[in-house]
Amino acid sequence: MSWVKALKASSVVIGIIGIAAGLALMVYLPYQVIEKVSAKQLDPVFGAVVILLLLLAGGVLSFFTLVLPILEFMGEEEGGEEEVEEKLTMYRARQRAMLEELDEIERTLEEIRDILKKGMGE
Repeated sequence: MSWVKALKASSVVIGIIGIAAGLALMVYLPYQVIEKVSAKQLDPVFGAVVILLLLLAGGVLSFFTLVLPILEFMGEEEGGEEEVEEKLTMYRARQRAMLEELDEIERTLEEIRDILKKGMGE
């Protein structure tokens, strides 16, 4: 829950308003459309299309209301890029050391090959 503390108050307020608007689009307004269709004030096909559009709009609004503050928080993490750069530098150094060891092993194997060739040639 430490990430919740790091969110800005404005992000929390926008999130609450966005979720409330999403719920209104996905619950209250479709309910009103269903009432109008039941009372024969709206065409059922038109009502169904409106309800689908309201559900889609509410879902998209709610999704982005929940995701954007999390993405904002992830972008604000301090030291994230520095940590990755440090790990990458350490990885490169390790790879260089391994290549040097492989070069040494290659030289040793060449020496062994040369010794074996001399021994076979006698």
